[in-house]
Amino acid sequence: MTIKGYISEIFASFQGEGINQGVIEYFIRFSGCNLRCQGCDTPYALENSSSFEFEGHKYNNPITAKQLRDIFDRLFVQYKEIYPINLTGGEPLLQAEFIKEFLDTLNYPGKIYLETNGTLPKNFLIIKDYIDFISMDWKLSSVYKIDRSIWEAHKEFLKLTKGIKIQVKIIVSKDMDIEEFEEALKNIHKIRKSISLIIQPYTDGNNNFIGNFELYKSLFIKAEKYFSRVYLKPQLHKCLGIK
Repeated sequence: MTIKGYISEIFASFQGEGINQGVIEYFIRFSGCNLRCQGCDTPYALENSSSFEFEGHKYNNPITAKQLRDIFDRLFVQYKEIYPINLTGGEPLLQAEFIKEFLDTLNYPGKIYLETNGTLPKNFLIIKDYIDFISMDWKLSSVYKIDRSIWEAHKEFLKLTKGIKIQVKIIVSKDMDIEEFEEALKNIHKIRKSISLIIQPYTDGNNNFIGNFELYKSLFIKAEKYFSRVYLKPQLHKCLGIK
């Protein structure tokens, strides 16, 4: 049986987060998410959409892996450069079987990046062998107002990423629990020491960064106790007003 998937949007843009900021990537944003975090910056991708547009043409969801490959091929022809493909969402791992079928048909020489909330470890195993780089969120309940029980899934997911280059991103804000932040650092360090740790300021609905220098400095100093590669990285695309 042909597997079908739900797409929110497809485009090329500069990566706005983490260690790859400022590099052009091909983004495939999948619809649907298993979390409902306060302040989600892509709320339009939380539910499976009935359609999406690409180059002025409307496509009805769900689509086949072959249809997705054909659309990507058109994007690739536009740029003629082998940029990384970024699988993002929503939460792309909800559609891991569809992604596997798409990547099986792609025959693309570039790298495959995965952006994930890190709560679906079993689904990750379906596409693990295709992934060259992972950007994983570690969710603080004091920032996102979600149940901290998801940390168990975070830990299980992180254990499965060994051998793959990864950045772990923690969103921070002025109302956060500092002790929770440090506990997150300890949990991450216990599983994987050789990561890039991204401290990302939370932004409000008007793209204002929520925090201040003293907060960011204190968090940075705490993170340096555990990791050699720590970065404070606001969202570049929000600063530039682009996707």
